[in-house]
Amino acid sequence: MEKNGGTGVPMYINHLSEIDREAYMKLKNDINLAISTNGRTKFCSLFSEIINKIRKYVVQNDTNDDFRSLVCGIIWMGDTIAINTRQLMCAINKCKSSINSGFQAIGYSTVSMDPTSASNLVRHFPFMKDNLNETRQWTLRRLIKKNKCPTPNISPLISPPQIFESPVTITDSNFEFDPLVVPSSDLLLPQISDEPPYLEPLNMPSITEDNHDPMSFYTL
Repeated sequence: MEKNGGTGVPMYINHLSEIDREAYMKLKNDINLAISTNGRTKFCSLFSEIINKIRKYVVQNDTNDDFRSLVCGIIWMGDTIAINTRQLMCAINKCKSSINSGFQAIGYSTVSMDPTSASNLVRHFPFMKDNLNETRQWTLRRLIKKNKCPTPNISPLISPPQIFESPVTITDSNFEFDPLVVPSSDLLLPQISDEPPYLEPLNMPSITEDNHDPMSFYTL
């Protein structure tokens, strides 16, 4: 397969249609604008957005998807992506170290090229079947699922038992007792009547004139 090269120019770009080449150049400009607007120090935080822009350009579900993948240097295979760093550097205009840091920031880790992944790569790019050097330009990265922090097993709070199972009603009053409300002073003071208290008379022996003995009262 014919290669094209040059500073900042990806290989195989001449195999794109004119429309796809123009869209590729627009993609590069959009990525550079996003990086310059947000600052290069925030590249890792923008990397997910950048990859999504590239994917939107590459995956259009037509016969040219593989050519666009080849030029951009990235192809999606489930939770695994194949990366040609040299091609991706041309699209993003960033160095290899920055690209590696970007993939690490969005949760992709490098994995070895197993036979199944190699077969998938050749299926997309048949010219690689007899071109081992070309195949070696591609590496695999897989999305690593991070374990969620375990939720601590906390027993529910048990409310203290109620002092009274039901409200206490005071006689001749509609007041319901609430342990958090201090009763009024009228309920704490005894009721005072205006009438004098009744005193029961003592049972004393009567004294008559016929039987009047001053000492008889003290007789045992």
